[in-house]
Amino acid sequence: MMLDPIPANPPPAAPDAAPARAPAPEILDDVKLKLDADNGVILQFTDKKSGEVVRQIPSEQVLSVVRFIRQLLEEDQTANTNA
Repeated sequence: MMLDPIPANPPPAAPDAAPARAPAPEILDDVKLKLDADNGVILQFTDKKSGEVVRQIPSEQVLSVVRFIRQLLEEDQTANTNA
C-alpha cells in the first residue's frame, strides 16, 4: 500500500467568507482646548453622541501627580521659610 507524502508547506485553506472587518472608530465631534492657570494646556476629545470625554491630554492621572508634587513642594517651601 502506497501513502502520499505529506507536503512540507501545505497550501493555506481557502476562507469560506470574507474576513470580518473591525468596526469603524467613532468619529470625534468635539475637541476642547482648555487653558488652566495651574496645569497649562489641556486637550479633551469628546464623543459626538454622548458628549463624554474619550481622551484627555495630559490625562487626569498625570494632572493628579502634578498637583501632588506641587503640594509637596509648597509644603517644603513653607517648612523652609518657617525654620
